[in-house]
Formats: sequence, structure tokens, C-alpha cells
Amino acid sequence: MLSGSLVSTLLEAYPELRGQDELVNLIWNDLAYAGLHSSSSLKALMTGDGILVPRTSRLGNEFLQFITEK
Repeated sequence: MLSGSLVSTLLEAYPELRGQDELVNLIWNDLAYAGLHSSSSLKALMTGDGILVPRTSRLGNEFLQFITEK
């Protein structure tokens, strides 16, 4: 990928969310409010490398570790 946005990447992974902009924005904002990610906009255009940069916060990383432990 040469360039794109986080929302385009998200919709590639979860095509069932297409056309559900309000739901996607609600989830994104709730995750930000909870302190689980540190990215401002889903629609900002960025390079392919920029899309792959981790955006989870320290708390987000700890939460992901917690829910994936066996």
C-alpha cells in the first residue's frame, strides 16, 4: 500500500462495517476516551508505512496482553 487511511485499512479487515460510519466513529472515540489508543483521526491520509505504526497506548498494550493470555 502506497498511501491510505486507517479507516480504509479497518474496512478491508472488517467489510461488514462499510456504511456504518457512526458506529465506527463511536467505537474509535470510545477507545480513545478509555485511553487505549493514541491516534487522532481514522480518515487522515498517510503513507503505507505510516498506517503500520502502532497506535495503542501503554494501557492499550496491557489490555491486549490481558485478553490474549491463556
